Amino acid sequence: MQAADDCKQKWTVLRKLGLMNDQLPSPTHTFFLDSLNQHFTSISSASRPLTENAIRHVLRTPLDADRPIFELSVVTRAQVLRVITGSKSKAIGPDHLSTVMLKKAAPLIASPLQEIINLSITSHTFPSVWRKTYVLPLSKKKVISDISDTRPIAKLCEMSKLCERLVHNQLINFLEQNELLSPRQAGFRRGHSTQSALLGLTDYVRQAVDDRQITLLALFDFSKAFDMVPHQLLLQKLRNFNLSDLTVRWFASYLMRCTQAVTDSEGGESAWLPTTSGVPQGSVLGPLLFLLFINDLSDILVHSKHMMFADDLQIYSSFFPADFTQGLKNFNRDVNAVSAWAAANGLSLNRAKTQVEKKSIFLSFVVMEESRPTKFGGKQCDSFDRQVLLFVFDSLAGIGR
Repeated sequence: MQAADDCKQKWTVLRKLGLMNDQLPSPTHTFFLDSLNQHFTSISSASRPLTENAIRHVLRTPLDADRPIFELSVVTRAQVLRVITGSKSKAIGPDHLSTVMLKKAAPLIASPLQEIINLSITSHTFPSVWRKTYVLPLSKKKVISDISDTRPIAKLCEMSKLCERLVHNQLINFLEQNELLSPRQAGFRRGHSTQSALLGLTDYVRQAVDDRQITLLALFDFSKAFDMVPHQLLLQKLRNFNLSDLTVRWFASYLMRCTQAVTDSEGGESAWLPTTSGVPQGSVLGPLLFLLFINDLSDILVHSKHMMFADDLQIYSSFFPADFTQGLKNFNRDVNAVSAWAAANGLSLNRAKTQVEKKSIFLSFVVMEESRPTKFGGKQCDSFDRQVLLFVFDSLAGIGR
């Protein structure tokens, strides 16, 4: 194991030692490729296709002259070379180009690729061939009983990911320089991680314990959030970040008329089907676009603190035992505000995975019979409800562990 210098080698060693489970069966042995593609695209087609009228409606929102405006800029040959040599992708998409091939040919293709990308930026049009995606279906379980027991892995065109990386670099620099992303968002950001979200929550709970307060915590899980994002609403939110007309149109072209086909290990391929919602899976820009989409969720929470890691949301609030009744009412308001935000933004909360927890070594001071259960989506949840997990930290040492 010590000789295995990367993650892939470590997994290989573990499999050879018999310490890993056998590989899950391929869904293509159970379902037709077309059936799998119809299932996957039914999830990523939750909203209507983006239209020219919808784009014009977004562009009617005036730019704020008092704030910095983001305009995509043409790229240099040096920038193109940098993203080619820095690419780590191993999957081969519909363009049938590998990272190894592009790196070897980098000195020869850098200038032509620069021209293509700059033409895309100046004409605010993302090449249609780059909007095609191969999907590899994987199993979630050893025994597949339903098509919902499968999940898709996207394989995009390598050229498209290079173009996306160059656009991503410009956009993230604009957002970070102007501090436009929520400081409570730790997902897909430089210098942030799951540890950032966990430490923020842990420090808050520790302080509440020191102050002899109760902490309520709600953990929200959005169902297939990346696949459900409505494109028109996403463009509207991009516009609200002060993106120029041509830049909004470039992103509209990037999102419109995307298609995908399911493939198998034997070279089989399903019919191509359109996707009309969500951010492209496996893409470079997709995670950043989702962060921009969910960014305004921070604005609706009035009574609670919160942390986010991409689409995972934690809201929490602390108060003294004597204030439990009012504290719970206020917490309910924020819980339902999140539910209302999700409905208004075309997302749905996974009720089975949404949890509410009460944490305090002083919880015994509260007369629980007098406290009303937390509400979620207008429905009361208590300790007997499967949607809710209630538990108590028995000691400060328990929190420390």
